[in-house]
Amino acid sequence: MAARGRPRRRRVLSVVFDTNAIFNKEFDALVSQATRDVIAQHSNHGDLGVRWVIPEIVRGEREYQMRNEYRGISSHVTRAESLFGQEWGITQEAVEQRIAARITEELTAQRIEVVPCDTGRVDWADVMRRACFREPPFERGQTEKGFRDAVVCETFVQLATDLVGGDTAVLVSNDRLIKQYIESRGVQGNRARVVDDLKALDDEIQLRVANVDENTQALIEQSAQRLFYPGGNPVDPRCLWKREELYEKIMVQFGERLKQVPMGFEYVFIGHEIWNPRLASKNGGRVHFESVYAVESGFRYWVPAANVSQDTPVNQLASLANLSPDGQPVANQQVSTLGLLGWLQTPAAGEWKQYPKGEKDKISIRWSATFSRHRTLTHATIDAIDFVTAAASNAAQ
Repeated sequence: MAARGRPRRRRVLSVVFDTNAIFNKEFDALVSQATRDVIAQHSNHGDLGVRWVIPEIVRGEREYQMRNEYRGISSHVTRAESLFGQEWGITQEAVEQRIAARITEELTAQRIEVVPCDTGRVDWADVMRRACFREPPFERGQTEKGFRDAVVCETFVQLATDLVGGDTAVLVSNDRLIKQYIESRGVQGNRARVVDDLKALDDEIQLRVANVDENTQALIEQSAQRLFYPGGNPVDPRCLWKREELYEKIMVQFGERLKQVPMGFEYVFIGHEIWNPRLASKNGGRVHFESVYAVESGFRYWVPAANVSQDTPVNQLASLANLSPDGQPVANQQVSTLGLLGWLQTPAAGEWKQYPKGEKDKISIRWSATFSRHRTLTHATIDAIDFVTAAASNAAQ
């Protein structure tokens, strides 16, 4: 009787959640129902083990958020005690203890592991330099924002660096600066990836279950980028973006919706970009992708003021212009307004107040192509174009 070989070790995918992926606007639950649904759906795959992880700093942030949510209803509890003429002993300290206990219970029930950041493995000199010069994952602006994000990144990089065998890791975060930073670290080839949301995570797990390994996935996505919108030559008439006139189609279909503003405000275009294609699924020789066209916008209004000089800068007038007529996404695009000065009336003394939208508007472009035996993509077609995010205005804040 032939001796059996050593049983094959099951591959493990470590799924790491950023705060925005599990956020739940309740004080009594750590993760959202959508997150719990994904965990339940993907916890029992035969050849693929899934390890659910949140960084320790994310756990701490969620506890703070849950405490904060309770403060929003604490006044109602006090009024209820007054109504019923009795004290229930619900102190802030008791609430915080119960929230901490609830988090522990939920982590156990969902089999979510909390992973700390090993501070001894962090290059703090580089972190401080990035913070000073507002490099990813730190946000550009007058104030430095991004320390928590930096710790999330370092935790994920440490976890991914320690992978063994055929194991892989994915971070679920919709923060583009986090994604830029993780990709710049080049962790063990293609083993560490960042996906935007739970839907993208679901696609990622399905690919692993279908035995599409991380190197094949990276090869297909690189080919897709060249086919859809090549960075070196974005006006190539053969690329899908130009061939299908996708910018024009998006503007016809969603232009008015993109430029919607609250009453009394004007639309301000800040910039736009195309994210690299993401492989969503593979059915036989046909591969399906999602490309995202993202538009960053804002709102503004003119505040008259008797004692303010009439100095409307040209770059303020430029924000009145439409998106680039050639449809080429360039971040922070500046539009010349010298031709406008002849017919625009000089505004009354005052100043512009501008508010950014809460997040970028996103257009999802679903498309597919044939992955040939020569490992090239052919016969590409557009399957659907959908408006994904109608960002909420911050103007009322």
